Amino acid sequence: MYYDSSLRHMATDEVLMQLSQSEHPVLRASAFRELLRRNSVNRFDILMSHLDDTAIVETDAGEFGIWSRTVSDDILQEADWKTEDEKDKTVEQVITRHNYLRSAYTILGQLEPQEKYYRFVKDMATRPRRLSDDGYELNFDAIAVLADSLGGLKINEWPALSRLSFFIPSRSGEQVRPASGNKKCPGRAGAIH
Repeated sequence: MYYDSSLRHMATDEVLMQLSQSEHPVLRASAFRELLRRNSVNRFDILMSHLDDTAIVETDAGEFGIWSRTVSDDILQEADWKTEDEKDKTVEQVITRHNYLRSAYTILGQLEPQEKYYRFVKDMATRPRRLSDDGYELNFDAIAVLADSLGGLKINEWPALSRLSFFIPSRSGEQVRPASGNKKCPGRAGAIH
């Protein structure tokens, strides 16, 4: 998906709201991107009512290539909040109700460790992930983002991560492998193959 400013000049708020309900994820994401640039709509309500849109869209990342992300992650990436209260409510919703989103992992890097988020961080850190035929994690970036987001923290500040310290990548970007030397990740009996 490549942003095209023609929507700004051609589509009314009503048309964009209709497109945001389309069965086609690219149309929804394009409509959301334009709606989030307008002051004539309640951007916060639009954002909050579409956090569960997990359809995948390919987005143009310029010199970085193409990113695959959910429509929700795209909305969160593009959003601006009018107030800190709106932003706090969004963070609360993403961490507590939509922590399967990649944005939930990146948001953690902006938060101070809080007891109320412990069980959600534990869920995020221990969530079963898809494994390759060789036993390595596919789509490893979510746990890498979590580790990078929490990289400045001591592991004991987020107890859910203490047993997962083998996942924390080195800053040099080396390929990460389980510390046990075994190809299979420990504690991954429930992983999806």
